[in-house]
Amino acid sequence: MDQADHTFHVTLRFAPTGSVGPAVEGSWASRATAEHKLREWIGLYGTTPATATIRLWEQHPDGRRDTLDAWPQATA
Repeated sequence: MDQADHTFHVTLRFAPTGSVGPAVEGSWASRATAEHKLREWIGLYGTTPATATIRLWEQHPDGRRDTLDAWPQATA
C-alpha cells in the first residue's frame, strides 16, 4: 500500500508509562516530519521519564496502528 495513505502521529502524554494524564498529539502525512517532532519533544520534555511519555505511531488506512518509536524505551 502507498505510504501516502498512512498518517504518522506523535503523542506526548504528561504522565508516567501506563498512567492516564493530559496529552498533546500531532499528525503528519510525512514520517520524516513526525520523526523530527518526536526528537524535538524528547529534547523539550524527555528529561524526566517519570513525568512524560512520547510515542510515534503509524495509522494505516484500515485503522491499524503500529508503534514505530517510543520514549522512554521499553526495557526487557
